[in-house]
Amino acid sequence: MKFTGIFLAFILLISASYSSCAFGPNKSSGVISYRDAKVYLKPGIYYRVGPLSQEWRRMRTGVKAISFYNERLKASLTTSAFCGRSASDKQITFAAGRVVDVLSARTVTDHGKFTLGGRGAMRQNVIGELDGVRVAMDLVVVRKDACVFDFYAIEPEVISPEVKSAFETFFGDFEYE
Repeated sequence: MKFTGIFLAFILLISASYSSCAFGPNKSSGVISYRDAKVYLKPGIYYRVGPLSQEWRRMRTGVKAISFYNERLKASLTTSAFCGRSASDKQITFAAGRVVDVLSARTVTDHGKFTLGGRGAMRQNVIGELDGVRVAMDLVVVRKDACVFDFYAIEPEVISPEVKSAFETFFGDFEYE
């Protein structure tokens, strides 16, 4: 249960960092709902994500993000998006840095660029601490059509092969038209 609380604190910190002055005045839109592997930004406007097994339970966070938690693995998967002029002006490396900045004593263990949904994307694996708890994060950021989309997996200590596989399915089906 302690990890669930840490995860919720993390989501709130991420949300606050995006709504702060880092992107200028908050005139952007973000995630409003999720249904059938579709993450809605507005009614009728959505991006597609990959399906997750029933072990991944939807969490209600109270922020503009869609999050799932797997009790057995003590891991979470999250996606969020921020659209608008202030989001489109930022490089994906800047957006990734804002997510990773909430971790203390952090070390980037791997990073690289790849193509996701027909656009350039960035992936980082980071190990750090959040409120004194050692966590691993796998982060993917992609920018398309004045939106920044991010996906992240969080697990204590290290991202396991099972979480990595679920995460890659989750972000791998990304599609936004």
